[in-house]
Amino acid sequence: LSPLMQTISQIGQAGGKAILDLHNYGRYCLRYRGTARSVVIGQKIDGRFPVTEDHLADLWQRLAQAFRKNSAVVGYGLMNEPHDMGDSDWKAISQHIVQAIRDVDRETHLLIAGDGWSNAHRWRQIHSPEAWIRDPANRFAYEAHCYFDADSSGKYELTFAEELDRDPKLFDRGAVRVAHFLNWCRENRVAGFLGEFGIPRSDSRWQTVMGRFLESVAEVHFPVCYWAAGAWWGDYPLSIQPSASFRDHAPQLNLLQQFCKKA
Repeated sequence: LSPLMQTISQIGQAGGKAILDLHNYGRYCLRYRGTARSVVIGQKIDGRFPVTEDHLADLWQRLAQAFRKNSAVVGYGLMNEPHDMGDSDWKAISQHIVQAIRDVDRETHLLIAGDGWSNAHRWRQIHSPEAWIRDPANRFAYEAHCYFDADSSGKYELTFAEELDRDPKLFDRGAVRVAHFLNWCRENRVAGFLGEFGIPRSDSRWQTVMGRFLESVAEVHFPVCYWAAGAWWGDYPLSIQPSASFRDHAPQLNLLQQFCKKA
């Protein structure tokens, strides 16, 4: 745990805040019969359950005990983009984790990612109209992700021209997609968080799509987070990491800064 502790310490010293995010997609990779195998939480294999909700709850309890008094940590992201869970019930699993964390930490905010890759515009379809988390501390938010390419993957495999040819309403796609999640949160009177969105730098017209998306969330003061930044991303098309000299900014970053000034 010491490398993570060190990273959080550096973030705090720089005046930043951190959300601990378990980036495992609702599964865990372990060695099974001599080979590495990705096992979904609650998946039955040969009559056994190698990875259970209790394993995940135990991990989060120990993390919460370690970081609950750390002022740089403002939230716990229970699981990044759970998906294809089979017979496992992500709603029940996430509620189980919430209770386990609250047994040791009632202060830190929790982020409850949605099933189905946390897809914003399919949120109601995947999770039904009703919210499901019961948090004794009432300090949580549901987390969705929203990308603007045709399949919502964030890979942007088609050019902008190809996307526009398929969908003449492309410029409003981001605002339309996120509205499904915004409406669900409003109807259920729960807090929400858009934990990932991003566009490639390859075509400036994507900035118009992102601009309209940002306008729609800014109107209701909805918190969002761009994906991604960091020196290790290299030439990743969605990255907003500045150049090594920090003199050259990605066009997406310039647009984000404009909206941050308005906030």
